[in-house]
Amino acid sequence: AFCLRFAPHLQDIPPLAMVPRWLSVLLQINAALDLCVFLLPDKVAVVDLFKNRLPEKPEGYESLDMSTKGLVDVALKLGGFAFLTHGLIRLCAGVYRAPILSRMASASYLIELAQVFTMIAKGHMEMKDAVPVCIFGFPMTCLTGFFGLKPIAP
Repeated sequence: AFCLRFAPHLQDIPPLAMVPRWLSVLLQINAALDLCVFLLPDKVAVVDLFKNRLPEKPEGYESLDMSTKGLVDVALKLGGFAFLTHGLIRLCAGVYRAPILSRMASASYLIELAQVFTMIAKGHMEMKDAVPVCIFGFPMTCLTGFFGLKPIAP
C-alpha cells in the first residue's frame, strides 16, 4: 500500500504483463536472504578477505585478529546497507510484479555480479567463493531482465 501511494499506476498493470508468480516468489525469498545478511552480518563475514590485505601486525593493534575484527565490523555495517537496498528493490519487484520493477531488480543483480567480479579481479575474493553468487545471480539477471522487457498491454 505504501508503494502504491507514490506509484498508483502499478495497480493498473494487467495480469498478462506481470512477472510470473514463480519468479515473484524467488525475488521475495532473495529479499528475505538480503534482509538476513543486513540483520546478521557477522554470520556471513569473510574475514580472510581482509586478512589477505593486511600486514602481519598492523600499527596500533596487538594482533592481526584485532584489526581484522575492526575492519570487518566497519565493512559489514557499510556493506549491510547495500544488501538492504538490493533486498528492498527485489522485494518490490516480487510483490508488485511490474515490468519496471523487474528491470530494477535486473540492474540490482547486475550490480551485485559486477561487484563480485571486481573483487575477484583485484584478488579480494577467490572464484570458489563467488560460485554461489554467480549460480543464482546470473540467471536472475537474465530472468528479471527478460520479464522486465514485456510490454504492458493496452
